[in-house]
Amino acid sequence: MNPDEQHSDEFVEGALRELRPRPAGDPLCERLSRAEPIRSSASAPVPEIAWWRLLVRVAIPGVALLIAVLAVQQPPAVKPDPQPEVAKASRKPETTDVLYRPVVADRLVLDSEELAILPGPNNQPVQLMRVRLLDYEKGQADDGSELFITTEYEQVIPVTLTVY
Repeated sequence: MNPDEQHSDEFVEGALRELRPRPAGDPLCERLSRAEPIRSSASAPVPEIAWWRLLVRVAIPGVALLIAVLAVQQPPAVKPDPQPEVAKASRKPETTDVLYRPVVADRLVLDSEELAILPGPNNQPVQLMRVRLLDYEKGQADDGSELFITTEYEQVIPVTLTVY
């Protein structure tokens, strides 16, 4: 036999296929039989899943308790909705729409808060500012009446910081 032939994969696999297991010795068989007797599959008890026990012990009393609690509680009193009175159709008096001309419009900064500094484009720092603003508008009609409109809102504004 050639030494290269002995170590080839095909030779090793062929030798492994020819091998057969040796029967166990008598001392080993005696120790195994004394350690645990052989049971047949027919005599072994099959574990039983007791879902019905869980249902009887937990779920049914829980549902019964829930029904009892709901039966004892009184529902909150519900007030009936008042029926709206039916108005008789009548002619609207003719009115002319009043047009207001803008007289003053202004925006005021009520409050500002620094939120964070983040890297912006080209690694230039950008500071985020939360700003509360108030828009104020005043309008005046031809008859001398005035209209004031104020709107308060909040904005987050990015501010580019200059690095020296």
